Amino acid sequence: MTENNLLRLYETRRNPGGNDQLVTDGTIVRVTPIQERNISEGNFHTIEAIDVYHKPTTPFEQLAATLVLDSPAFTNTTHVLLDNNESVTVERQRKPLERESIEIAKEQLKEALGL
Repeated sequence: MTENNLLRLYETRRNPGGNDQLVTDGTIVRVTPIQERNISEGNFHTIEAIDVYHKPTTPFEQLAATLVLDSPAFTNTTHVLLDNNESVTVERQRKPLERESIEIAKEQLKEALGL
């Protein structure tokens, strides 16, 4: 988080062919931490999807994974906060998952949830 807790709000714009963008209208928000979570190795946690932001603090040398369910089936627009001094557009190429990767993720989730 920035020294003064100010971050820029971006919105996801999905475009044909997976050429997505993060765009901002320049809105800056003041961030107020409300909860710190320490998740031990091998465990997981969930974060509410609507207007709850998070800042991972995983050490650079440690591996961690984040699964984000972010598609038009769940919501048309998502928001992210970035520590960015300029109103720039961020380009990203969304890559579809292969069926095998989806099945592996499903099995891992089932195991973690005891299903």
